[in-house]
Amino acid sequence: MHTTHPGSPAGAEDVTVPSPTVWRDRPWLGNSAHRPPMPPPHAPVAPYTHAPGGWQMPRTNIAAAPIPQAVPVGPWVPGHPAMPAPGPWAPPTRRRIDRRWLITGGVVVAVAAVVATVITVGVSDNSAPAPANPSTTPTATAAPAPTTSAPTPAPVPTAALTNLLLDPAAINSVMGAAGMDVRAPGTRDRLFTDTIDQPQCAGAWGPLLQTAYVGSGYLATQNQVLREPNNDQWLHTVFQGVVSFPTAEKAKAYADSEAQKWGRCTGVTLKEVNSDNHDAWTITSANTTGAVLTSTATLEGARGWGCQHALTVRNNVVIDVSACSINPGNEGETIAAKIADRIPAA
Repeated sequence: MHTTHPGSPAGAEDVTVPSPTVWRDRPWLGNSAHRPPMPPPHAPVAPYTHAPGGWQMPRTNIAAAPIPQAVPVGPWVPGHPAMPAPGPWAPPTRRRIDRRWLITGGVVVAVAAVVATVITVGVSDNSAPAPANPSTTPTATAAPAPTTSAPTPAPVPTAALTNLLLDPAAINSVMGAAGMDVRAPGTRDRLFTDTIDQPQCAGAWGPLLQTAYVGSGYLATQNQVLREPNNDQWLHTVFQGVVSFPTAEKAKAYADSEAQKWGRCTGVTLKEVNSDNHDAWTITSANTTGAVLTSTATLEGARGWGCQHALTVRNNVVIDVSACSINPGNEGETIAAKIADRIPAA
C-alpha cells in the first residue's frame, strides 16, 4: 500500500503503509499508554526491534529512549478514527545538520545573488540570456506587428455608377453657364460608336468611344450629354461618363495604356468616317502627366470651338469627360476631378 502522509506538504515523498491487518499483530501501535516491558537495569544492550518502520535502534538505557512523536491517525485506520498514534506513514526523523554549514551556505548564496544582480544591471537591455539547452528550449516567435492601415475599399458596383455623375447645377457652375441640362436620350448605358480615320487617336480625340475601349475588359458605363436647350446653336456642351472595370488594377492598366497613345497624337488631324459631318479636328495638345490625362482638340473653321478631353482613374472606375466651348480651358479636368472625389480610393 503506497500513499502520502495526509499532514505532509504538497510534493512530499511517498512512504509505504502496511496493510490494515498489521494492527492486529501489533496491538501496541495506536495506544499511547502502552509501554514495552522494561529490561533489567543492567541488561545487556539489545536492539529495539519494534521501532516504527522496523528500524534497529540500539540503546544503552531503554528508559531514556525517545518516545516517537504522535501524529494524527489517518481516517483509513480501522477502529482508530481520532486516537493519536505513531503511524508508519509519518515522515522519517530528520538527521541532525551542522548549522555552521547552513550559515556558510547562506552567505555564499547571498554573495552569489548580489553578484548576479550587478551583472544583470550592467548588461544592456538589448541582450538576452542564452538558453540552457538549445535542443529542448522552445524558440520564441515574435508576434506580428498590428496593422494600422485602413481596409481597402471594395470595387464600386455597376449599379452605383449613375450616382457618381454630377448634377446639372454643378456642371453649369464649372462651365460658367446657365440652363445646361441632360439632353436626349438622357443617361446612357452604352458607349458612343463614332469612328475616325485614325483609330489609334480615338481616345485622345473624343470621350466614351467604343473604339477606344475595345479589348479593355470594361464591365459597364453610365454617361450623359448636357448642353443649353437651343437645338440649333449652343455655347456649351459636356460629355460626362464613368466606366467600371472588374478591379482597380485593370482600370489603372487601361489609363496607362491611353496615356502612351495620347502622347503620340499631338498635332494629328483626323475626321469622322461614319457621319454626314466630315469636318476635321486637330489635336493641338496632350498632357499625360499627373493624375488626370488631358488633351485639347479644335474644330477647323468653327471660330475657336473646341473640347478638352480628360480621363482619370479612381478605384475600379475610369472617369471620362469632355467639356466643349469657344476657346476651352481646364473645365474637362475640373469636372473629372469632382467626379473622382465621389469615389472611394482603392
